Amino acid sequence: MLFGDGELPQEIKKISEIKYLDKTPLKVDYIAKKYRLTRQEHKDLSLIMNSYSSSQIAEKLVLSESTIMDRRKDIHSKLRAQSKKDIVALVNAVTDEELGI
Repeated sequence: MLFGDGELPQEIKKISEIKYLDKTPLKVDYIAKKYRLTRQEHKDLSLIMNSYSSSQIAEKLVLSESTIMDRRKDIHSKLRAQSKKDIVALVNAVTDEELGI
């Protein structure tokens, strides 16, 4: 064993957790704040990043699909994105430095 009690020091544990942490929720939060998304748009963006379709989002949030489509249009406009692919690319492009980690 490297360390007497078999445990890694706390600092090493934190670094290793960050390395393998799914940072998508942090990136979504960053984008939502940067582009001033509403709470609803923020929630929709989170679901979009989890591969939910508009109909699935509508079902999950108990809203009409047309409401979700309107909100998605607003998200596309605010993020200057032409497609879901553009949104995903924008979120995934957020760096650790931008996240402050």
